[in-house]
Amino acid sequence: MRNADETESSWKVEDDALCMTFNRSSDCWRLSIEGNSITWLRHGEMAGTGEIRDGNPEGL
Repeated sequence: MRNADETESSWKVEDDALCMTFNRSSDCWRLSIEGNSITWLRHGEMAGTGEIRDGNPEGL
C-alpha cells in the first residue's frame, strides 16, 4: 500500500506477533490484552500501551 506521502507500508501476523513494515524496515510486536488494556511487547520488553475502544472514537 502507498500513502499520499509515498510511504510504503504493510502488516501481517506471524508466529503470534504483529509484524509491520514501513519503507522496507520491519519489526514485530507481541500483544498482551487484559480487558480493554493492551501492552505492546518488543523483544520481551514493554514497548507501549493502548486501549481498545468501541466504534471509531477519533472519527478516523
